[in-house]
Amino acid sequence: MAHSFHPHPIVGATKILIMTILLSALVIVMRDVLERILFPLIAALWVIGIIFIAVAFVTSRFQTLTLEENGMLYQSGIISTRRILLSYAKITETTYTQGLVQRLFGVGTLFVDTAGGSNVAVRMNDVKHAELQKILHEIKIKGGNGDGT
Repeated sequence: MAHSFHPHPIVGATKILIMTILLSALVIVMRDVLERILFPLIAALWVIGIIFIAVAFVTSRFQTLTLEENGMLYQSGIISTRRILLSYAKITETTYTQGLVQRLFGVGTLFVDTAGGSNVAVRMNDVKHAELQKILHEIKIKGGNGDGT
């Protein structure tokens, strides 16, 4: 039975929101210099911030990691799709990291690597911690050599 996982865009959306607030505060601090364009500039910052937050939510739906019986399938992309099918036996390392903001939201970044090549085969940001544990466990029991550290 296949299980599919998607990233959770809350971390990216939070970072964009914080940046929008900080830039708006900077514009307000500089209100004497920017008095004529103060409100249009703040409005433009918020419109751009909301667009970037919407993009973060939409793009997260177009990134999927599916654990199948014989391997894992990673798909990403909206216009052009990238698909990587990895046999569990070919997986040499599975790791995840958590930054400060990711820890606050209980998510992390998953890295799956195979022998050869200088790039990581799969990198998936903002996967829930419980889902990360399921993915790492599934890879380990189905023949991957990843240690999950």
